[in-house]
Amino acid sequence: MNKTNSMKTTLADSVEEQLRKAIITGEIQQGERINIKDLTVKYGVSETPLRTALNRLVAENLIDNYPRQGMVVKPINIESARETFELRCMMELYYADKMTRAYAIDLSLRRALDENVKRHREAVMDFPNDASFDNYINIYDIDGKFHNMLLTCACNKLLMSIYHNLNPFQYINYVYDRQSYERLLAGVEEHQRILDALETGDSDQVKESLAAHLKVAADSIITILKISGFDEG
Repeated sequence: MNKTNSMKTTLADSVEEQLRKAIITGEIQQGERINIKDLTVKYGVSETPLRTALNRLVAENLIDNYPRQGMVVKPINIESARETFELRCMMELYYADKMTRAYAIDLSLRRALDENVKRHREAVMDFPNDASFDNYINIYDIDGKFHNMLLTCACNKLLMSIYHNLNPFQYINYVYDRQSYERLLAGVEEHQRILDALETGDSDQVKESLAAHLKVAADSIITILKISGFDEG
């Protein structure tokens, strides 16, 4: 019984990753209606793991689920990206004081953030010239975990639920093969400056470092979306 459940979970994980890649790379287009039967044939699975994978992507805000109408790949536009970054900035800066206090007293948090930045730098420094989809997604996953750890310091479950539902990193995914190596490296250094600010115990400096990082990230991503032809919204 446990083995069967494990196999189902593994299969759903695999389908989830394939679907995410298909959406991000444009193989499955924004606004496209999800055809369950076609996808079961394409991925060679039954409906159960496929629906599990689709429901996870609904939770990640990559797919919209309309009752009695079915699922549709969530359309994104520049205005919604801008609004998402504004909300993300508001949340992270508001809790900068708590982040600073938590960093001062929680040794495990310090170690986790330090290890995250170290892994982030190594992933970028080892970035191959012929980088694959997985190379980019690995970097963005590390990036996302850094900010999630910071917001966890708020000790606010409702906030984290809202933050995850907002999925502030979905727009990064859509520029996965368009951001320059220089920008990827700059992102690591910006995280390091946030870490250095936390080390000083100066919450104003933490806010300043966070605000600068989020502004550059937003400007970079929105510029790429514009060049790539995404709608203004």
